[in-house]
Amino acid sequence: MYKRNIITIAQIKPRAGFIEGNKNKIIDFIKKVSDKSDLIIFPDLALYGYHNFDMLKKFEIINSQIKEALFEIKKNVNSCVVLLNYPLKTGEIQNVLIENNEINYIKDVFELNNTKFQIIKNENDTLDDSVNYLIYLKNEITRQNSEYFKNKKLSALAQKYSKKLIYINQTGAFDELIYEGKSRVYDEKGNIICKLGAFKEDYEILDENLKGKIIEDIKNIEKTTNLDSFSLDYENDLERCYKTIVFAIKEYFNQNNFNKAVLGLSGGLDSTICATLLADALGKENVLGVLMPSKLTSSESNDDAATLARNLGINVIVAPIKTMQETLKEEFSENFKNIDSATSFKNSRYEKSYTQDNIQARLRAMILWGISNEYDKVLPIATSDKSEAYMGYATINGDMSGSYGPI
Repeated sequence: MYKRNIITIAQIKPRAGFIEGNKNKIIDFIKKVSDKSDLIIFPDLALYGYHNFDMLKKFEIINSQIKEALFEIKKNVNSCVVLLNYPLKTGEIQNVLIENNEINYIKDVFELNNTKFQIIKNENDTLDDSVNYLIYLKNEITRQNSEYFKNKKLSALAQKYSKKLIYINQTGAFDELIYEGKSRVYDEKGNIICKLGAFKEDYEILDENLKGKIIEDIKNIEKTTNLDSFSLDYENDLERCYKTIVFAIKEYFNQNNFNKAVLGLSGGLDSTICATLLADALGKENVLGVLMPSKLTSSESNDDAATLARNLGINVIVAPIKTMQETLKEEFSENFKNIDSATSFKNSRYEKSYTQDNIQARLRAMILWGISNEYDKVLPIATSDKSEAYMGYATINGDMSGSYGPI
């Protein structure tokens, strides 16, 4: 034991606040690789998840659950060392090294078989010159051009201090925060010598030189070993963006125990993109597109929406809103007359304003929510995009309304 410095980096997918589930995931992984590893490194905050730290201050029971989970993990650590951490209610992060049936609370430097490691969270952290390896333990969300800047930062850090650097990132999504994984190892010259996959749980067992050591009899987590599939400085950001949204949709639906989506199809760009993303993420059989024409809807819009549904192979129905719209128009007209005559609110702009347009959007949202209420595990999707939100063009309770807004 502790003679080879065989290190396993475990790129797992923790769920925020789900301590019991995260604990079981960690224990399962330890059982599968402990006899082949000297040190197992889990992502930052793998036990607690990465959000809702304010809950630790409000509910002491959560802190107790974390401690209990650590002791359960300790019982399953026999032939290796495990590195993980968890948040304190003060907002600080506590690193722990579990070995020899003990939980050792450490700061940032520890030793294994006469080899020193330092945990860093920031490229500006003060380094101990005597350490052999750096462990960059920080979860980072994916964003535009993130791969370019992340690679430059980590590569430069390894070169600056002439140290091998292990970077481990979780995978998973929490609403709009998406963690892609892509953990990797750099040599002293800043070159990548090992990498893990994107948007999935993955792992790698590293030899004494921190190069990938393939263990054929571990099949529970899909491995990726082709370096050519891993983009560096010139990542295709459009492709990354698409994969990120598909991954985020899958995570959102899985975490909330839903598996079907319903959205309005207008023949326009926004609903087209949303429908395509949903079909990829959930499967075409789990997506329902609803055409909701009014008297103002052009035949071209209906035709385009129907063609889209046919090309994607998703389910589709037509639910006209003309009758509901006419009824509401009469009711609103009467209400506005009463307001004009009984209050200081004068000069109604009803016939000249966007009230009818907004009524259409809200009626359509009402139909989508009705379908969600009526059928099991179906979520309505908001198709409004960011540019509309920036311009104030989207309709509250209309195209902005939905359990999830992919774009």
